[in-house]
Amino acid sequence: MIYFYEKIVRLKSIFLAIGALIALLLLSSCAMKPQLVGQIQKQVDIKIARDTDEIKISQQATPMMPEVKFTVPINYEVTQFEAINQLKKTKQKPLSLAGFGGAGLGLILFSASPAPDATKYSEKKYNSLSDSRLQTRQIGLVLLLAGLGVGYFGGTETTFFEQPTGKLSATKKKADLQVRDFSAWVQCDNFQKEKIESGFVNDKSEGAFDASEVLDKAITHRPNLPMEVTFGVDLENGIGRSFGLSIEEAVDIISNKAIDWSKSGIDANVKPAPAVNQLDDLAVKAGQDISVKLILENKGNAPMFRAAACFQSDAELFDGSSNKIVLFGKIMPGEKAERTLNLIVPKDARFDMLPLSVKFEEFNGFTPKQTDFILYIDK
Repeated sequence: MIYFYEKIVRLKSIFLAIGALIALLLLSSCAMKPQLVGQIQKQVDIKIARDTDEIKISQQATPMMPEVKFTVPINYEVTQFEAINQLKKTKQKPLSLAGFGGAGLGLILFSASPAPDATKYSEKKYNSLSDSRLQTRQIGLVLLLAGLGVGYFGGTETTFFEQPTGKLSATKKKADLQVRDFSAWVQCDNFQKEKIESGFVNDKSEGAFDASEVLDKAITHRPNLPMEVTFGVDLENGIGRSFGLSIEEAVDIISNKAIDWSKSGIDANVKPAPAVNQLDDLAVKAGQDISVKLILENKGNAPMFRAAACFQSDAELFDGSSNKIVLFGKIMPGEKAERTLNLIVPKDARFDMLPLSVKFEEFNGFTPKQTDFILYIDK
């Protein structure tokens, strides 16, 4: 009787264990199937799009309004997003319950199948019953461990697959202005560009510089006058804007159109007769500013065109330059033009005396002789 009871218990335990395992496997396979639980936004691309590739001029230099005003390009930061289908293992409450239930069943099978008492059974029955209960305990232990694993991990939410599905949106915002510095430059004839002046772009992306000062420093601080002039503005990021000018237009801006820089030939039977005042030697102190007056007169019977005086020295007396061109322009017969040149004697002058020479230019070649004078420097 006991033998048949043990046999039934062993078979019942085996069937229960097999049924529980099958149920757990089915629930696990259902739970492992990816399920779309929603969309998330993921940033995938950032682009910097420039609104324009050149400086916008809001005011160009003219003789009456020599200031150049401009605005710099505004950079926009464009951020694109994509929609992501997010597939997750969702929390399955039945799966957790089934797992813990299977663990409970395994615990019952394990605890309800103790080793038999050897004193109550014959050796043959004892061995048979002991093997049966051992198998039941093993099945119970497997169910206990598997049930605990399924019960715990079956309710854990885990992202395991993401699939891009295309662009969702794009945002555009004004980025912080990166360009702050600019430089105004001049190129005379085909020589190298000269950086004349530097400045800063304000918080409104605006900049400005005085073209008359820039052109004056570039054109008149030279040994000879150029024929063609190009000036412009460059930003530190490489973007720039340039303006081509004739020397007439450049002189108009420098002098506010007070100097006539036109040119013309003259008839063979007439000619101008230039005359210049005598420049006397001067005694000055180191660090002193002095003024030199130069008067150019036309005593002939034809106009002088593009008349100019070119001062040269061995020291930087002319606002950081050793050369200075004084523009006279057109002088009609019987007229004279007067210019005043300011000199700045360096405080650390190394010479006791400094010679200066003045050469003259005129479009048709009618010039007075070179004149020289000396600065005696008292240190």
